[in-house]
Amino acid sequence: MAHELLEELLDAAATCLMGDANPPCHVYVLQARSRAASCERICAIHDAIRSSPSLLACSPETYDEYLEKWFGPYVDRRRENGWGQYGLLGIGKTDKCKLHAQHLRNHGYFDAPLGMVFTMDQSLGGEQLLACLLAVGSCKT
Repeated sequence: MAHELLEELLDAAATCLMGDANPPCHVYVLQARSRAASCERICAIHDAIRSSPSLLACSPETYDEYLEKWFGPYVDRRRENGWGQYGLLGIGKTDKCKLHAQHLRNHGYFDAPLGMVFTMDQSLGGEQLLACLLAVGSCKT
């Protein structure tokens, strides 16, 4: 994707719902070496955690990525969606090796030629995170 077009899309997304060009997040576009280095590092961390799950305690999440306990109807939808996707890839519920390989592919930006990483200051709350996601995810240009 041309650099100018990508900048234009990100600028449009930033102003779409925020009303100005000052969203609460920063966007890092990774291509070529930076994308490859990111994939390598994230996959190495994922492999290390798979080998030693206790490593998760060394770096606790600063926010809850997933609900601690899912409930209906969301748990059913989540399962249906997840296993539907994995089923299309030929990955069964108990196939831990294939699941791990797919997780590595997820962390590799699904083999896309570029990856985008969105960050924001930890002191900002959920409202700003939602604003960032909405601005980027729902803008039509």
